[in-house]
Amino acid sequence: MRTRLALKLFLLVGLFDLVVAARVRGAYLTTVYSFDGTNGAHPRAGLIQGTNGNFYGLAYQGGANNLGTIFEMTPAGGVTNRWSFNRTDGALPAAPLILGQDGNFYAESLGGTLGFGTLFKLTPGGTFSNLVSFAPPNGVSTSGPLLQGQDGNFYGVTEQAATLGNSGTIYRMTPGGTVTNLYTFSGPDGFRPRGGVVQGTNGVLYGTTSQGGTNGGYGTIFKITTNGVFQSMWSFNRTNGSTPGIAPLVFGPDGNLYGTTIGGGTNAFNGSYGTIFRITPSGDFTSLVSLDGNTMGASINAGLLLGTNGNFYGATYGGGGTIFEVTPNGTFTTIYTFDGSQGNGPLGTLIQGTDGNLYGTTETGGDYDLGTIFRLSFTAPEAPLPVILSVGETNGTLSLTWSSVSGRNYQLQSNAALTTTNWTDVNLPVMATDVTTSGMDTIGPEAQRFYRVKLLP
Repeated sequence: MRTRLALKLFLLVGLFDLVVAARVRGAYLTTVYSFDGTNGAHPRAGLIQGTNGNFYGLAYQGGANNLGTIFEMTPAGGVTNRWSFNRTDGALPAAPLILGQDGNFYAESLGGTLGFGTLFKLTPGGTFSNLVSFAPPNGVSTSGPLLQGQDGNFYGVTEQAATLGNSGTIYRMTPGGTVTNLYTFSGPDGFRPRGGVVQGTNGVLYGTTSQGGTNGGYGTIFKITTNGVFQSMWSFNRTNGSTPGIAPLVFGPDGNLYGTTIGGGTNAFNGSYGTIFRITPSGDFTSLVSLDGNTMGASINAGLLLGTNGNFYGATYGGGGTIFEVTPNGTFTTIYTFDGSQGNGPLGTLIQGTDGNLYGTTETGGDYDLGTIFRLSFTAPEAPLPVILSVGETNGTLSLTWSSVSGRNYQLQSNAALTTTNWTDVNLPVMATDVTTSGMDTIGPEAQRFYRVKLLP
């Protein structure tokens, strides 16, 4: 006799969340927004959170002229295009915005009236203004994030200088837009600085170059005073790192500087996978991590974020990309691996929002393969209650399908009578990988059987 089916849905108290999250090793990644080209495409820079709680960022392409955009995103994922670049005012921005002391946003990009790069300002209300269009000898090809120093001036780097063959500059810009060249690189002291500069409590600026140095041209670490006194601190030799990217150094809780390289490491001769390093303000260098190109990921173009827990967080780009955690002593853990649907290729430095979650962008992947904005949390995202959508039977086996959130665990349960509380687990819990999940059960001898789906913590 065929078993008569009666379905009972088990309800849990919870809030509804429309976004999809995927879980790896206790970290939950949510795709907050997928770029479609209108508001931007292929972001290479990270985000910044404004005083209003919204997030602001730069897309490398997309917008009205496909030359990049400035966008604003609410915490719920609503994105507004604040500016579309047109080349004269800038183009193809790859470094992040910074929040100035005056509450406005500042950044640099390629393009400009002379085609050598620009510095621009955006008010929170969306008013855009160009501050500087670069030209030799102040620099060519602006690169990396800006820094507003303790003196209120802005500091940054260019990849080239007076001619296309020169090696780059470090410059100072007043809030009014007056640019002064502090230093021009020559090659042995570094070549093509791309990561901007950071400032210590002593007022000294620290940064990296992507090439040059005295150990084969793999890049350098330098320091410079705000009046232009320069010192080369370290030259990479590939084994301990190679080619720092558009990634600023960051001060750790111990007062030392931490950074990343795109290539090099102890596995460099099997593939150039990248490193994480520490250097003291006096120049004592330690290579902390050499990536292996497999479980650890490869190619760290982004910088490190110092989390509120005292550990660092970053992203690798190669092979689709990962998000990792590393302690100040070099203990490395991969906490998320991108699969395309949630995004591919994070290039920008992560930020930690006021809600404690990590936020970032991917260059590709998402709904349109034009990149995403994501949120990474370490507590399970709230999810809608599961709803049984369909029930089918084939050769004595039932198949039940219910609504789900990717990354959340569900337990299918059955009971022969609702007058008892003897709910029995049907098979093991299932971790959802899509917006629907299915489970199966063999029809038994009972006259009836009730089913429910339980959302696990």
